[in-house]
Amino acid sequence: MLKKNRVKLYNGSLLIFAVIVLLLLAGCISTEDLKELSEVVKEVSEEVKKESAKPNEIPSWYYKTDWYPDYAKKGCTVGEFILHYFIMPEGYTPDVFDCSEMAAYLEWALEDAGYRAVIATGYPPWEGAKSKVKHAWVLVYNTYKEPGFKYQRWIPIEGTRVRNNYERYEYFREFFASFFLSETDPGIIKPVAYTYKDYCNPEKTYESMYDVPEYLLHEFDWWSELYTPGKGWTPAMRPR
Repeated sequence: MLKKNRVKLYNGSLLIFAVIVLLLLAGCISTEDLKELSEVVKEVSEEVKKESAKPNEIPSWYYKTDWYPDYAKKGCTVGEFILHYFIMPEGYTPDVFDCSEMAAYLEWALEDAGYRAVIATGYPPWEGAKSKVKHAWVLVYNTYKEPGFKYQRWIPIEGTRVRNNYERYEYFREFFASFFLSETDPGIIKPVAYTYKDYCNPEKTYESMYDVPEYLLHEFDWWSELYTPGKGWTPAMRPR
């Protein structure tokens, strides 16, 4: 899915080109006007190229940050990390900050905190092959500290279900969620969930952002959505 601003630029250049062709056919445009319109098309095309190139550049600091302490070494489970320390900086926004950006951001944060995580893609596990779209989520390698995952190799996390500030729900989560809910509040998909098998068997996994094909990077470029030139990073991006 292309970002909306690029779609607008692209559609704008196509519209201008179509108008030029129609005017030429109708004999309503002079050579001078044609030259001026051609310059406009050229400028719009350059903007399209610039906008399209931005997401294809992975920041130099990627995987080199130290924003989170090494919670994995401290014995913090993945669920505890997400519940107490992780912040999803933005809510779900289609074509801007959706499942792919959320999965990429979550994978980056988990790696920064000392966990081994991969980005997974495929049909949405709750729909399967009948779905017309693809989905992205995260798989975290299980160190066998996670409650309910004793014999499981991977812990699937649905990034779009991750929410912040769950402290007020801790009592319910501790005493009831682990027994009655198949998908807990932090977005972790438990083995008893009917979608668990599909979550653990994606079509494709990417060990890091550098494994994502260049033509797909625009789907995962959370850094482009959370950074505004002249204003800096989205405040909520910084960890607690």
